[in-house]
Amino acid sequence: MYERLITAMLTRAGVCMKKLKFVRGTEYQLSKEYTLDVYKLSAMLTDRDARRAVSEVVKQRVHWLVR
Repeated sequence: MYERLITAMLTRAGVCMKKLKFVRGTEYQLSKEYTLDVYKLSAMLTDRDARRAVSEVVKQRVHWLVR
């Protein structure tokens, strides 16, 4: 369903569909390489970075609710 919708939108926007390949998460999420990349990203992300990101999301949400 989503693949057809995304394909239709991209086609309408003029994207060359010959170079596009849809990949499902289940094709890579359980691989060793993916798991190692997740661990590397987790090691780079500090607690302070995570709190700052969450704070920004909350600010945007509050701003949206106030409108």
